[in-house]
This record gives sequence, structure tokens and C-alpha cells, in this order.
Amino acid sequence: MRRIVREQKPALASVDQDAVHAQRRNNERDPMEFAKRIQAAHGEMVRLLTDKANRARTGVHADWGEVDAAHVAAYQARHAHEHVTDVAKRFPPSN
Repeated sequence: MRRIVREQKPALASVDQDAVHAQRRNNERDPMEFAKRIQAAHGEMVRLLTDKANRARTGVHADWGEVDAAHVAAYQARHAHEHVTDVAKRFPPSN
């Protein structure tokens, strides 16, 4: 999304999420550090999308075709929710 806002119609590569996850060794990392990264990313998305013109800027995704910044932000929010759900499973309620 940042590239869409900063560049003129950038080409956006498809990302193999499983490969990135393995490369970063996310299962071995501190969950609090992950939560802070997600929070910072969401804060930046909100800040960038506050400007209505930024929401309409577009890029060309390798799999999705032309998409606007708002679409990518919505995808990222859903994707982050999946991660948060995974983290929550690691810390079930004690009662």
C-alpha cells in the first residue's frame, strides 16, 4: 500500500506468505514484537488513507490486476486478523 501511495502505478509482485513466514522464523519470535509490528503497520495505513486522494491511487498486482490503495489496505487488515487469531490460539483463556 505504501508503494501505491508513493509511486505512480507501481507493479506489485505476488508474495509467498509461507516462504516469508519461514524466512522470518515467525514461530520463534516474541508474540509481543509481532503485535507491535502489526499495530504500527495499521497506524501507518490509517494515516495514509486519511487523505482521500491516497485511497484512489492504484498499482498493478501480479495476481489481482489493477487495485487501489484502499483495496490493499482492506486485504492487509483481513490478513492481519488471521495472524492475530493464530496468536490468540497460543494464549487461550485460563478459565
